[in-house]
Amino acid sequence: MRGWIPGPRLAALVQRIQRHAALWALRRAGVLPIQVPTDSGRSALPVRGTVDWPKQGASVPRGIVMIRGWAASRHEAARRVVVTVDGQVQASARVGRPRVDVSAHLRDPLLLDSGFDAAVDLSDWPRDRAQITVAAQGGDDREFAVIADFALRLQGTARCPSRGWLGCRRSGPS
Repeated sequence: MRGWIPGPRLAALVQRIQRHAALWALRRAGVLPIQVPTDSGRSALPVRGTVDWPKQGASVPRGIVMIRGWAASRHEAARRVVVTVDGQVQASARVGRPRVDVSAHLRDPLLLDSGFDAAVDLSDWPRDRAQITVAAQGGDDREFAVIADFALRLQGTARCPSRGWLGCRRSGPS
């Protein structure tokens, strides 16, 4: 059959497209700079990393959600990590957190401080699902890479903010 893509290859292709779409959405919003080539004309090695907690599809209570993980470029920890929720920047993570496990696994002592954590307030998030994107900037200050893009289910009901959401129903007199 012409044009048919086997299941695992299709899943990998879809995931790759989603990551690129999330990264370009951040760039269009002006949060991330457009990739700038290095002096040699080629981009530096991309940032790699992962989010350790929460995991894809996790169900978390509404409120402050801690996002933890690690990010590094070739031999140094990421300089900046940004967390977005449904395309809106919600937090800049604290970087430089100790990660002995990453350093040992990758056999690189320069990655001892490759951890990050970010506190994201989802107590007023209007929907029961939130799409989280984590992008990290490498040590060369030129390139961001999406290291995680996943969905969370939020438990409980959202509070109406003081300014109100369009369609937010309040109890009691208005």
